[in-house]
Amino acid sequence: MIAFCSIQIQAQCPNTPRPGIHIIQYGDDLYKIANLYQIELQDIMTWNQLGYNQPLMLCQELIVRNNSTPESYNQPTETFTSRGLYTKQGGKKHQVLSGQTMAGIAELYGYSESRFREFNAMNDNYQPQPGDILLSSDCTCDRISYTDGITDYAGLVKKTNNTTSFNPPTPTPSTGSSDGATSMNSQEMEMVNEINLLRGNPSGYIQYVDAYVNEQRRTGGFPVDQAVVNELKSELRQLGPLSILSPSQCIYQAAKDHGIDQKPTGDVNHQGLDGSWPWDRVRKACPSMQDGNENLVAGTPSVRTAVILLLIDEGIPSRGHRKTLLKPEWRYVGCYNVGTVGSFPHYWVQNFGY
Repeated sequence: MIAFCSIQIQAQCPNTPRPGIHIIQYGDDLYKIANLYQIELQDIMTWNQLGYNQPLMLCQELIVRNNSTPESYNQPTETFTSRGLYTKQGGKKHQVLSGQTMAGIAELYGYSESRFREFNAMNDNYQPQPGDILLSSDCTCDRISYTDGITDYAGLVKKTNNTTSFNPPTPTPSTGSSDGATSMNSQEMEMVNEINLLRGNPSGYIQYVDAYVNEQRRTGGFPVDQAVVNELKSELRQLGPLSILSPSQCIYQAAKDHGIDQKPTGDVNHQGLDGSWPWDRVRKACPSMQDGNENLVAGTPSVRTAVILLLIDEGIPSRGHRKTLLKPEWRYVGCYNVGTVGSFPHYWVQNFGY
């Protein structure tokens, strides 16, 4: 969650007829613009060379469409040697070329076809057409908050006759060969317990989401989109209890290695310095795992706030962080508290696997 703009003038700026360009108006911020054009926040920042917390200027032009980006952005960055037809494209989008298939594109970016279809919201019958734009990664931009103070919202939850209190389920360490007792510290285990609190009773967790939203409004904090909150609450009400995740030493090591990898660079993203992605790192660290994924969150000292930021996932049209937290298949988890990375304090790596 990032405070991006500080626009002082309230006059409106004339729009431009040029396609793919948005003119900043009073009240605009990058989250709102990303939602308006159904694009990723990180893409806007990349295309326009914007930094975190960089102010927006009234009447400033922003590139908001892939084919309006500088020519160098769309140049292939890596050749997929086993398929001459397929080359990776920069950013987190892939523009389909003639002759490419969904299976081939999925393989190019390291996914099974079914998973690639899932995060692109494409059914089994859909065949990509030349010119179509697909997401090339389900690792969307990450949750950053600059909220000061620690709030767990437990004292802000209204108690009614219809509300029952519940405690975080205690995860049972796995006895599998690649798992067992971990070296996570008490705060890292607090993050594991908070995730399990959510997964053990998704509908019950709504009370903490409501408390967070109410506190943001009371203190004049980050403006939360109520429509997104309502969408989340509807989803949580329909979910039954999900699997309680067991701490995994090998998954924790994968999370820790990635955090240590990024710390000296000051860079916050899912791709490692060696080009690896979360599922690569989880499967390498835990050979018995079939799959894995990752959430990154930073800025808040509160474990609960960090989980709620990922869960609401405002500004991320695919709700990728929320999907990762609530994925039914997960069985194991490891959370690493990295500390400060670049300008981001309280940076966490959450890794999941099964």
